[in-house]
Amino acid sequence: MAGTQDLDTATAVLTAAREQKSAEDAAALKQFELAADWAAMHSTDTLAGEWEGELSLAGEGAPEVAEFCIAEFALAIGKSTDAGRRYLGEAIEVRYRLPRIWKLVTTGKLAVWKACRIAQATVLLPMEGAAYVDRHVAPTAARISFAQLD
Repeated sequence: MAGTQDLDTATAVLTAAREQKSAEDAAALKQFELAADWAAMHSTDTLAGEWEGELSLAGEGAPEVAEFCIAEFALAIGKSTDAGRRYLGEAIEVRYRLPRIWKLVTTGKLAVWKACRIAQATVLLPMEGAAYVDRHVAPTAARISFAQLD
């Protein structure tokens, strides 16, 4: 991307802004995928040995994670432990309970923030409820507004 001193036209500024937004979206996607990977690596199903505490961060049927992994990941991404717990929970919810939404996110067709918003709404639903939302919201999720999403 050009330095700010090279941005002497409106077109150049808009082009740079689009490039920056694209890079930001790609980074958000990568971080979301890494959160889901981290949770999978620290699910109680995959850990061997003894650990203190397991937490259910997402809805019914999603894997539980070892409590110790939350603070470490939160610190790595610059969030508080509570914010990191919510973020990991959203990643787990989308990956394991909303497969259509997960596919849209990982293919760049749906913004991470929208997937997180959907996950927040489905975490308390039973498996059938989450599957219903996934099936009915996924086809239009990328096009609906913030208000419609809520």
